[in-house]
Amino acid sequence: KEFNARKNRSIPPLNYPRVYDLCYKFPNIDFWINGGIRTLYHAKQICYGNTNKEIIEQRHSVPCTLCSQNNGSSSTQNNGSCTVALSEVPCNLRGCMMGRAAIDNP
Repeated sequence: KEFNARKNRSIPPLNYPRVYDLCYKFPNIDFWINGGIRTLYHAKQICYGNTNKEIIEQRHSVPCTLCSQNNGSSSTQNNGSCTVALSEVPCNLRGCMMGRAAIDNP
């Protein structure tokens, strides 16, 4: 089979809860979230905490039917990504990368 980098980037679902779990499991390691961030508002929620308690209290997992994200690709199909931001951010979550947001909104 031929490797297709574009297809490879769009297949795996994003899993922010796994990143948060890793932050708590390895408190001496710094982490950044990359993927699925389309707005400055979402980036701020990820880095500073989500104040929308209604969203936080819902059960998020992967595959996630609540987030309705498409993994940041140009596809409009939901692939089960979970991109919920926590209300309290782990101190070793240092930031997020907004490459797609910058490309989509120059």
